[in-house]
Amino acid sequence: MYATMYKSPHNTRAHIVAYKLKNVPNRYIMQKLPWLPWGQFTRLASKIKISPYIKLGHGQAFSAIHKYIYAIANDHLLRHSSQSEEIMQISKKDLQIKRIWTFKIWNKSAKDGRYMHNATFLNDNKFVAVYHSSTKHRFEYWEVTAMVIVGNQ
Repeated sequence: MYATMYKSPHNTRAHIVAYKLKNVPNRYIMQKLPWLPWGQFTRLASKIKISPYIKLGHGQAFSAIHKYIYAIANDHLLRHSSQSEEIMQISKKDLQIKRIWTFKIWNKSAKDGRYMHNATFLNDNKFVAVYHSSTKHRFEYWEVTAMVIVGNQ
């Protein structure tokens, strides 16, 4: 299982925590990790991997697939932005960023940007995202397919 640990709700940087659930005695014990007796803490902590403090966005566009974790590392406080967004590809093996892509979605004109706050990655080349326009009172669902460049980068 993969989870994100933010210092506050307004941060866009966090740690990824990887748990092997078969090594967790019950699903609630991990919530008490900071307050456990030292011996119990060290036994449980040895089965956990924690990433460096990295840009992950606000956590609603975070998915784990076969070899990688993907996050759209956006700023959730932006509204109706036409700015580019970043996709972080993070290795499950060592929880390090492997690649970063930027992308921008718009409808008809670059001035009519679609800033994605929620997304899920279906595979290494495709994600599905939701755009919400409160001024136009509508939701749009976008399926985005990327061309992946293989080789030295």
